[in-house]
Amino acid sequence: SKKLTWKIFEFTKVFDDDCVCLYSKIFLVGDFSWKIIFHPKKGKEVNDDHLMLCLDASVDSAILPNGWSIYAEFSLAVVNQINAEHSI
Repeated sequence: SKKLTWKIFEFTKVFDDDCVCLYSKIFLVGDFSWKIIFHPKKGKEVNDDHLMLCLDASVDSAILPNGWSIYAEFSLAVVNQINAEHSI
């Protein structure tokens, strides 16, 4: 079990930039390295109220065998710093 806090400064401005995606720092859980990928523009294709977050294990892809898989259970929270009641 691991808890990671990733602060994205000026969060609302990220949607206005031409940013393709943002990457969290690499973190270890068990024997594997992970990162979170944040795609602000993917949500705009669907609805302005959406964004896309991915949990990525490809950090170790060079040492993992073909067909490798793992079961990972995770949860994400988006914290509203101005009004915690609007956190998701």
